[in-house]
Amino acid sequence: MAENVIDIREQYPLDREKKTKIAVKKQINHSIEKANGTPIVMTTDFLITLNGQSGISYIARSIKPANQLNDKRVIEKLEIERQYWEDEDVDWRIMTELDIPIDLCRNIEQLHQHYNLDDKEKLLAETLYRELLEQEGVLLKALNSFDSKYNLEAGSALALFKHLLANKAITLDIMQKINYRMDIGNLKYMGLSLEEGTLKHENIF
Repeated sequence: MAENVIDIREQYPLDREKKTKIAVKKQINHSIEKANGTPIVMTTDFLITLNGQSGISYIARSIKPANQLNDKRVIEKLEIERQYWEDEDVDWRIMTELDIPIDLCRNIEQLHQHYNLDDKEKLLAETLYRELLEQEGVLLKALNSFDSKYNLEAGSALALFKHLLANKAITLDIMQKINYRMDIGNLKYMGLSLEEGTLKHENIF
């Protein structure tokens, strides 16, 4: 289980020189740009930064459809990736749709996009948080009303709400598809500390 996730970088690029040396050593053909012969950049799907008891650490995760794991070329690329992260002393694993519930994947993707806000947007997010504390009824209706009240573009409050979820100011079960028509009373409020917030993925990585 990953604790205290403080950063998630998607499609993290591997160092070309290091990757190429690994490919040559293992006698694996590496793809090149046709225009200039430069090795194509390989990426790892997720590089996650953790802040644990022993300090900052990293884990790398590659996501592949299970039916691709019998493909020789896919396996070769994964072997380069595995060796790369082993050399960097970073825990690396392959994960498939069999390992991660699809609803959880979709929730993580949409929440991570709203992890950071500018200062003005953070103030609006804090205002939304405080107003939700005092409200009842359907969440989506409250979010739409917030947009109207503050003359915001439609969908702005929804984005602010996702930011609050991503930073764990508000929590719910992200193992299930997020229902924005839920009753506001089902939300759990954890307090505002958005500058230090973390998007945690329990029992995934």
